[in-house]
This record gives sequence, C-alpha cells and structure tokens, in this order.
Amino acid sequence: MIVTTSTKYNSFNHDLMTGDFGEDWTVKALMDIQGTKLFKCDTPAFRSIDVDFTTDLTLSKSNNVDEIINSEFPLIEVKTDLSTYPNQCIEVISNMNTGSPGWALVTEATHIFSVFPKLNKCYIYDGQLFREYAESIKDDPTIKTSILNTAGYDKKTLYNSKIKLVSRKKLIDLGIVTRIIDLKTYDYLYIKAKTH
Repeated sequence: MIVTTSTKYNSFNHDLMTGDFGEDWTVKALMDIQGTKLFKCDTPAFRSIDVDFTTDLTLSKSNNVDEIINSEFPLIEVKTDLSTYPNQCIEVISNMNTGSPGWALVTEATHIFSVFPKLNKCYIYDGQLFREYAESIKDDPTIKTSILNTAGYDKKTLYNSKIKLVSRKKLIDLGIVTRIIDLKTYDYLYIKAKTH
C-alpha cells in the first residue's frame, strides 16, 4: 500500500473558516433554489453523528441520536475542499493518535454537500451510499491513501488524519453522486437518473 504524507499543514482555525464558506453557501443555495430553510445542528448528539443541518427547528435542538436518525427530516453534512484535484477526500481516521473513525464512517447524514469553491461546484452525495462506500474502502490498499496534518495555534502538529482519495467520476459511476450544482448560477450540471 502506498501512503503519502502531506508536507503541508492546515491550521485548525483555517479549517473552520473554510468550512464556514461551504456551510454558508449550502444554507443560501437551498433557500434560493427550493425555499428550504436549514437549521444548524450543534448538540453533542448531532456532532457525534457528524451532521451539520436539518430542515426542522425542533429536531435541530435534539440531543437524542435515535430520535435524530429515525426522523423523517433530511440530515445534511457539509464539507468544503479548496483543492482543484479530481478526487474526493474520504476521511477514514479523524485523529491517528486516538484512532477515532473519520467523518465518512460516522456520519448519519442523508445528504453530503461537498463544496469546491475553486472548481465552482458542489457535489451532493447520497449519505448512506457514501458511508457504505467509505466503510468498504477504509482498509483497501489499492485506494490512494494520504495522511493530512493539522496544526494548532502554536504551529505544531495538533493531529494527523488519514484519508482515501477517490475520483469524483468514480463516485458518479457508482451512483453515489446525486447532483452537481454550479456555485454561482445554481445550474444543475448533473442529476442522477432515477432508477425504477
């Protein structure tokens, strides 16, 4: 298995600011496109299942994982990636010091919005299919693996994450991508065909 280790460091603060861009875009886009209001989910229960938003205000305040995952409302996770490469980063270990599973393995999101500002695109993934695929490749030595570094405020390594890099085209071919949206015009650049 070939594993590359990044020589670059992202700061934790930079990661938060980058994430804010994707979340802000998602909130605005869903309101502008569908008239759908999103509510931020920031309880320990939502954080434990890596979900950022839902469409129900009452549910957004829940701290009961079973209630959340058994609800009828959409659960949305937002990821923002500043790269211009054709791959999706699929985090399989969030902190290599503790071995904690990455977001892709723990999210209970029904929809994952992966925002690429430099590509002017948002890829929307079927959350269940994405999670199942992440589980199936987490230990696969044939899938490109990279170690990412995150630095703390003192510029020293805070933690390392392990990701799998998978072509977004492959995710389209596997039926995991449901839509691709232009960030500026909201035009649909791709819509998954419905199967009967």
